[in-house]
Amino acid sequence: MSSTTNFGTINEAKFKTFFEKELRPELDQLESERQIIQKRNVRLVAVIAPLIVAGFITLLALESIILTFVAFGLAGTVYLLFYKEPDQWNALYKANVISPMLKFCHPSLTLDYQKGITEEDYAKTQLFKKRTDKYTAEDLICGQIEDITFSYSEVHSEENVSNSGTYTIFKGIIFKSDFNKKFEGHYILKKDLADTGKLGKMASKLHQFERIQLESPEFEKLFDLRGTDQVEGRYIFSTAFMERVVQLQKELDTDIELAFVDEQMYVSIKNNDGRDEYDHAMALKANHYMHLFKSYKLTCQILSIIDILDLTNDIWKTK
Repeated sequence: MSSTTNFGTINEAKFKTFFEKELRPELDQLESERQIIQKRNVRLVAVIAPLIVAGFITLLALESIILTFVAFGLAGTVYLLFYKEPDQWNALYKANVISPMLKFCHPSLTLDYQKGITEEDYAKTQLFKKRTDKYTAEDLICGQIEDITFSYSEVHSEENVSNSGTYTIFKGIIFKSDFNKKFEGHYILKKDLADTGKLGKMASKLHQFERIQLESPEFEKLFDLRGTDQVEGRYIFSTAFMERVVQLQKELDTDIELAFVDEQMYVSIKNNDGRDEYDHAMALKANHYMHLFKSYKLTCQILSIIDILDLTNDIWKTK
């Protein structure tokens, strides 16, 4: 993304200076701790593996269930007593690296890595399948730019599929913010319902909201807007706003869908590479510049939503 927005401008030169002066000392310390943990875990495997093998040998050769349970029990005890979970290290990484990086992007940003966009908000949008068997959300980031308050987090929703595990309904970012036009209805903008094929037409017929007739045939080739009121739907999706939505999708370079409900706007942003955006894999060096730069770039992209959609322009919203 080569953004030219006021909020969320990517400036790699400034970020690199910030990385070296402000983050490098903390990252080097975390790297030392990561190496210690990795070495300890290698030794831990060297202890646990023979116990597991001994358990299987005991079961197969001696047919002693009791001795097998003893071997497996010792292995489990050693694991619980001495294994330091990557989550603990990641918590330090997020507190000491990600949080300052967010402040670098915008001073209002705060991170609560244990929270996320609620499942209630997720369901309220009606952007996704109603049945969700497993829902996880983490890394809740909140902020305010002018009068617009917003939050976003990583979200992963799944559905159980008979005899074949789980099916991912959605994995990516859900962004929630104030909207600068007052409205009373419920509106959803999706890509898949715009499909002119049989599946798209069937989905359109089954959807509870009526299709909103917009003034841009080109926009309707990309998206399908459904909602509760034709007039209010067109009020929200003015010609200028439709152009901004198209621009936003190009900037984010991934599929997006929008929902408008309870005077809030939601944007779902699909994750194309499966990466946990603000986590750090233990196998990767803590001071890996490009890994952190990707997190910085994502944050800038999210902030650009506010500028691209012109959310701080409140000329339509009555106080």
